[in-house]
Amino acid sequence: MILWTGYKESGKLDLLEMLANTQTGFSLFWGGFAALVLNLLISWKYLEKRAFFPIFKIGTYSMIPASFILVLAWSIGPVIKEDMQTGIYLANLTKVWLDGGVGYASVAIPLAAFIIYAFIAFCTGTSWGTFAIMLPIGLNLATTNNVEFAFVMSAVLSGAVYGDHSSPISDTTILSAAGAGCSVESHFITQLPYVSTTALIAFVSFALASYFDSILLGYGVGVLLLLGIFGLYKKAYV
Repeated sequence: MILWTGYKESGKLDLLEMLANTQTGFSLFWGGFAALVLNLLISWKYLEKRAFFPIFKIGTYSMIPASFILVLAWSIGPVIKEDMQTGIYLANLTKVWLDGGVGYASVAIPLAAFIIYAFIAFCTGTSWGTFAIMLPIGLNLATTNNVEFAFVMSAVLSGAVYGDHSSPISDTTILSAAGAGCSVESHFITQLPYVSTTALIAFVSFALASYFDSILLGYGVGVLLLLGIFGLYKKAYV
């Protein structure tokens, strides 16, 4: 539904254009409705018929707070993304700064891309929207400054996903909180240390991989740091 609505709005069979113009609310509604019908069909022979309405009512009531929060988040998102043009402004600011030729461009550009694109996704509450805005700019930065394409694109994708998962107005955060049965604030606060730890490890891995021009080194360092952090957590709590 995301791809179909993006195509209907943009009229182009281009992935980035489709993601940039997708109608998230429409897609979520019909995706959820399809899931509801599918669950009904699967459970029809396993549950008593009189149990369906109470289950539906309880499930609907439990999702009402999340729905209100989601509507409010969607109200804020377009103001930041479209009216204020936050993503485009920061993207152009990044391009001007990095195109000026900073020292150690092969290291600075992936790291700067990671940080700035994470900030954009955090502010707008969407990783897909950030992908659509920033991937072309990241590609241009990589080719203009002769930086390894894989490092810059990976930094863009990783930073945007981190910003999305750590954002309190993200669909991911709001719906995850609803699924876990806790408040959005609680989910946001408790997940932030985990995603930030992972983001820090990714940042260090990008720095070493870019500096030594070795993707294998970046993966190796990232895995070792993750195992080290896991060992420290285990030692602290066991």
